[in-house]
Amino acid sequence: MIESIATRFPESSAAQKKNAVEKTFEFSNAHHDLMARDAKHLLGWRYEPRVIFKGGKGVMLTDVDGNEYYDLTSGMMCMILGHGHPELTETLKQQATSFVHQSSWYSNPWLIEFAELLGSTLPGDLKVINFTVTGSEANEVAMRVAHGVTGKYDIVSVIRGLHGGSLAAESVTTVGGRENATLGP
Repeated sequence: MIESIATRFPESSAAQKKNAVEKTFEFSNAHHDLMARDAKHLLGWRYEPRVIFKGGKGVMLTDVDGNEYYDLTSGMMCMILGHGHPELTETLKQQATSFVHQSSWYSNPWLIEFAELLGSTLPGDLKVINFTVTGSEANEVAMRVAHGVTGKYDIVSVIRGLHGGSLAAESVTTVGGRENATLGP
């Protein structure tokens, strides 16, 4: 829908295109209020318009006005089973009754078992697993390991690839363009 608006109004200003998008979506005043509050109080990447979602089921997301959208982002990579998947929801409920979270400074039998399982699938001497919380962290670890092994700082990254939001991960991310130009070592 946004692509067709940009095509229909090629000579329009960014503000005119934004207004055309918002008219197409027809957000409520309450939605606009949340968009403004989001822009004022939250730092981070947002696509325009700043659609504010309140829930999801399967591959569908619902905004605060009740409009439905296909989630074509997989919830930023972590929703491959969809939103509200019954088996995952039940498993989370069961787990929450006994053990929700622990510091990464400690371990547990399930973590050890999973690390052993993953290690058994890896080639050669690659048997040690480092679990991280985010892709940014995972990429930071990978860059540190690469530097430790090679002694070099050169990193090859994918054009238009999003590698994370930390300083090192953003320095090899091309999403954002000029904003990232000064982040490298």
